Amino acid sequence: MRCLLFSLLTLVFLVCPAQEYDMVITGDGTSKEECFREPDEMPVFPGGDAALMNFLAQNINYPPSAVDNNIEGKVMVQFVVTRTGEIGEVKVVRPVDPELDAEAVRVVKLLPKFIPGEMDGKPVNVWYILPVSFKLAEDEKADELKIASAIFLTVCY
Repeated sequence: MRCLLFSLLTLVFLVCPAQEYDMVITGDGTSKEECFREPDEMPVFPGGDAALMNFLAQNINYPPSAVDNNIEGKVMVQFVVTRTGEIGEVKVVRPVDPELDAEAVRVVKLLPKFIPGEMDGKPVNVWYILPVSFKLAEDEKADELKIASAIFLTVCY
């Protein structure tokens, strides 16, 4: 009987998984609302993922000191897409460098309205994680070395 009860409870949990959500402060800063991690429908950037990447590319300004110090990396930014599609609470969940982190947060706060996520057919607040990559172009000396190596390999082949 104990085994049957455990099996039934396990089946109930498998068939009806609990929805993960957090409480976030929204609007006037005094009220808390549910913010889902896995809604039925995720928020969508207008124009899709390609348009989102294009927006980031056009709006990111690589901090000069990060360029001077050859700092690169991927900043993971978490933010809320509200039930109205606006960008809510923004925070860095995987930092790289204070200046790169600040630039990633700045650009995320500039994002236009998303098409909101939905749960049971109704718009809801949704946590969204966006990787923002900072990659420096290879310097000219490295390019010249690659060209010279390619010429050498071609001549010696």
